Amino acid sequence: MYLFLCSPVEVEEEKALEDILSNKASILLKNISTKWVADYTKEYE
Repeated sequence: MYLFLCSPVEVEEEKALEDILSNKASILLKNISTKWVADYTKEYE
């Protein structure tokens, strides 16, 4: 519904924002899993 009220420019900006957020989220997930693996291996060495 909201998309129909937007101009194309606003839609593009929103898409860019979504991309940035998903990049941040995937980086965060990678960092968390890397840390978890590091902690896990340290514990069981």
